[in-house]
Amino acid sequence: MWAVDEAISRDIPLRLIYAIDPANTAGTDPEDAARDLAKAEVAVRYAFTAVESTNKPVKIEVEILQDRPTRALLEASRWAAMVCVGSIGLKHSAHGRIGSTAAALASSAHCPVAIVRGHDPLQT
Repeated sequence: MWAVDEAISRDIPLRLIYAIDPANTAGTDPEDAARDLAKAEVAVRYAFTAVESTNKPVKIEVEILQDRPTRALLEASRWAAMVCVGSIGLKHSAHGRIGSTAAALASSAHCPVAIVRGHDPLQT
């Protein structure tokens, strides 16, 4: 959600990217690949709906890729004004640390990177 205001301030579209790691589905049955694609579509639809619900004037672009997440985002960074990622991913890094994808982007992206930490209302 942080990226919505950033895209509006720069007058550029907000591009939502979901990368399906082919290494996780290589050699598996087609049903696993279909489940991965369905999971990607649900995640992108959820993010799209969340952005739309802000009623802010931002154009949204969506792309689902078959690529390793880090590689997909590094490639996207070649043409992006900024890449915005969460501080932790699906494998949840230790408290106070950032995930491997965020760390790789911070050190190797071709544009500025915003790493946004989530807020856990249960933590003090």
